[in-house]
Amino acid sequence: MAADHARRAFQPASVLARQTSTRWLHAMLPILCLGALLLSASVLHAETDARPTLEPQDSPAVTDATAESDTLSEESSEDSTESSSEPVFSHQLWQQVLDRFVDEKGFVDYAGLAADRDDLDRYLESIRTQGPKNTPKLFPSRDHELAFYMNAYNALVFDGVLGLGPDVKTVWGWTGSGFSFFVMHSITVDGERTNLKKLEDDIIRARYQDPRIHAAINCASISCPRLPQEAFLAETLDAQLEAAMLEFVSAKPSFERLPEARTVLVSKIFDWFRGDFLDYENSQGVSNPSLQGYLNRYLPEDEQIPADWEIKVAKYDKGLNRQ
Repeated sequence: MAADHARRAFQPASVLARQTSTRWLHAMLPILCLGALLLSASVLHAETDARPTLEPQDSPAVTDATAESDTLSEESSEDSTESSSEPVFSHQLWQQVLDRFVDEKGFVDYAGLAADRDDLDRYLESIRTQGPKNTPKLFPSRDHELAFYMNAYNALVFDGVLGLGPDVKTVWGWTGSGFSFFVMHSITVDGERTNLKKLEDDIIRARYQDPRIHAAINCASISCPRLPQEAFLAETLDAQLEAAMLEFVSAKPSFERLPEARTVLVSKIFDWFRGDFLDYENSQGVSNPSLQGYLNRYLPEDEQIPADWEIKVAKYDKGLNRQ
């Protein structure tokens, strides 16, 4: 071993140089190969960037694909907008109650409802805990609010009737005043305790000042306006109210002509809430408002109430609107 080291030590300088160069080349070979690969990739990338780009109009296939892609993108955007729209309060449960238990005359199958009131109870629970005050985001407009309160009123009347028992004949009580049902009976709407009279007078009438509501909310009586078979909805509320009032002022028992007596018989509701109808006439710029003027808004030209006719109030049937 010592002799071998000695021989190496006395090798000529040129031999040592060649050996050192060879060892260096072997050590650097991987690095040189990697550098070559990187340089090749760089050149290829530069060539790719230098290639001309085809415009869509250069190829009909590309044009069609682009147009289709744009169309789908627009449709997707519209769907996204619809799906991301803010939710509103749902009246679907109330609609299901109306579908099942209210007939075309507006009469109610209270016995059937009492036996299967799950949808009603679920709807009542929603109106007790939600509303424009507690959950304002669910009521983005005036019409959303008003539709909620009118549906709530009608649903709470249903609940009140069921609470009186199966043999009830009227909600007005033996005195005919309705005080027990409309004032003493406690209800909850939007987290607040109140009663049906306050719900009607302080909220529905006072806040929204639309006399057409008198043809839409129902007090469970035969002479009440016909209970509609559809829930009130913000999107169709104006048309629903207009249709309800048109029906109310043009058909018995809420409206009847007596030509020989030059008289028109109208519902007691037009007497109880006369001020609401006159206030509306005032708001429309009528200088001398009258109930006759309001009624004539909903009558054809050839059926207008003459100025010299008398308006009288018809008898109000307070019997229960039971099927």
